[in-house]
Amino acid sequence: AAVIDRFDHRRSTIVCALGMGAAIAVAVLAPSLPVSIAAFGLAGLAAGPIFPTILAIGGDLFPDRSAAVGGSLAGMAVLGSTIYPPIMGVMSVTVGLGIAMFGNAVAAVLCAVALVVLGARTRTHAPGPAAHER
Repeated sequence: AAVIDRFDHRRSTIVCALGMGAAIAVAVLAPSLPVSIAAFGLAGLAAGPIFPTILAIGGDLFPDRSAAVGGSLAGMAVLGSTIYPPIMGVMSVTVGLGIAMFGNAVAAVLCAVALVVLGARTRTHAPGPAAHER
């Protein structure tokens, strides 16, 4: 928090998501086990700040509804962490573990894309005053 709060939340999360996706891709495609291990370690370091910073983004966008936004985001995180691992298991025995792991890299890029779209949307549609402030 001491480091990440010095940067724009959305931009730093985009950088972390893209870094995580790139590190996972390197780990999957690595020609040797030590390189793969190091890349997965870097992916873990990049992944760490993503969820808490997404919560901060939600709180920034909807300060009057931060509890509801935080609960919704946490619920979606639980849902995603419940659904994708079994899918990865099926993929690992059908198309291979490398392709299943590469799906995580794709998910990381999709996270970054969603944050870019969110940024473009919030710049063009800045939130107005809350209903109780009108």
